[in-house]
Amino acid sequence: MSERKSTNFNWELYPNKGFGNIPFGLNISQIDFIENTLGKLNSLYNPLNSNSETYELLKGIVSDEEIKELMKQMEDINIDQNVKIQEFSSLNGMKISFEDELLTDFFATDFVTNLHFQSIPIFSSNPLFLIKEISTILSEIPLAKGKEIIFPKNHIYLYDFLNEDGHETSHKERTVNWRNASRILGVSIDDYKELNLYL
Repeated sequence: MSERKSTNFNWELYPNKGFGNIPFGLNISQIDFIENTLGKLNSLYNPLNSNSETYELLKGIVSDEEIKELMKQMEDINIDQNVKIQEFSSLNGMKISFEDELLTDFFATDFVTNLHFQSIPIFSSNPLFLIKEISTILSEIPLAKGKEIIFPKNHIYLYDFLNEDGHETSHKERTVNWRNASRILGVSIDDYKELNLYL
């Protein structure tokens, strides 16, 4: 089993910039640099080429009808844009994605207990406090749909922290995803509503 090699890694989420000392835009040829901090990375499927895997990924976030529409969009992306996506996972609960060989995406499960934002632990903090603090620091009102909370200007997507009514969820599948741009397969933000943080 490979362990994370760097004991001094800064587990900070930097909106629109990256993760610790790993910046967005890093070329896949420099993946050894990432492995020196996160440990060995295992290659994953390309979500644009696996409908069954994509369904499992989106299930619970959007409706079956929306998933069908997204899969249709995925086919169009493959044909029209020829986006090459490569994904890798680490043993510590991190997943990273490259689009056309450039690092664009970090995804963390609650196994990544050291992950924080402005010194605030992401997975062990009170969810309402956490999201209020992120909102204040980024000067952005979050949007919500179902169990997903998003900060679209800063490309941060939190799942299973709060529901769209501002109440804490069961947090059985808590994850956070942050990117350098909007999600390729993202649902239109028109389907989201502003989250009331002061009920």
